Amino acid sequence: MSSHGTSRIQVLKGFWDNMSGYLGLSTDPVLAASYHKLGLLEPGLLGRELWAHYVRNSLRFPGEKGTTGEFIVSHDVAHVLSAYSTEPAGEILAGAFTVGYKARNPFAPLLLVLLQFQAGIKIDFRSEALTGSLDPAGYMDAFGAASSAKLTSPTGVGTGDATPRYQWRSFASGWRFHRNRRRPLRAAPIKKSCEV
Repeated sequence: MSSHGTSRIQVLKGFWDNMSGYLGLSTDPVLAASYHKLGLLEPGLLGRELWAHYVRNSLRFPGEKGTTGEFIVSHDVAHVLSAYSTEPAGEILAGAFTVGYKARNPFAPLLLVLLQFQAGIKIDFRSEALTGSLDPAGYMDAFGAASSAKLTSPTGVGTGDATPRYQWRSFASGWRFHRNRRRPLRAAPIKKSCEV
């Protein structure tokens, strides 16, 4: 359940790895253990805060039965960086935030939450399908905050601090969460080539 390339075979393998875990057909204990170990990191580091997000919201770790592997990690990191909730409206805002910072294939996580919580089409069997959860102004604010690199606080959008802590668009092709797990949330901009 790891990241895959873009050839047709790699895309199909990635799809199968992610969906087989989601459907409970497979697990990846090594991957799951790597996310559980994030709880040993110092508070305030990106990895520790992602671990806390999973625990606080009773979410399964990537690699555990019933998860999509690492497919959804960029969306979960968006929750950590923006402090949007895991309630339906917060999921849509986190999806918009993800679109704002992710330069490559940004719309998949957003499409899933829009189908589930705006169009009322059940995508995730663990959540109720709803309609009307989209807040258009909030959506545009979330997208704009991430795409303009002016989101300056991991605990809230637009706190007024003049020093950006991340270059959000660097969460593009080539960015890997585990390379940045030890990065403080108040760190200098993340570069795609950064090996932390």
